[in-house]
Amino acid sequence: MARQHLPLERTKEAISDLLGVKCSTGFLDDVYNQGAKGLSTFIDEVTSQLTRAEVVHFDETSIKVKKARHWLHVASTKELTLLHANRSRGKGAVEALGVLQALVVFQYMTLWQCT
Repeated sequence: MARQHLPLERTKEAISDLLGVKCSTGFLDDVYNQGAKGLSTFIDEVTSQLTRAEVVHFDETSIKVKKARHWLHVASTKELTLLHANRSRGKGAVEALGVLQALVVFQYMTLWQCT
């Protein structure tokens, strides 16, 4: 679902077509949420390492979530990548990544000074 960016309805159809198994979108949503909860320790560790990194790259791109525009924010180093979807493109959305340290420079312009 997530890796292929398939909507739940399409995932349900694919499981039925490929495996001959009927499932509901509610079941798939539950599977997705359980998987996300299982990643919390991992995400905390990635966030911690990004916070301590000397240089972190930040970027964003627009995505559709239930036909509404959202922003997929990324914080990354050579070894680590953290993604976060948010309805906002602004500072609050980037701060929600949890890795802002001191200074963020965007396209050669100082965008935010954080303490």
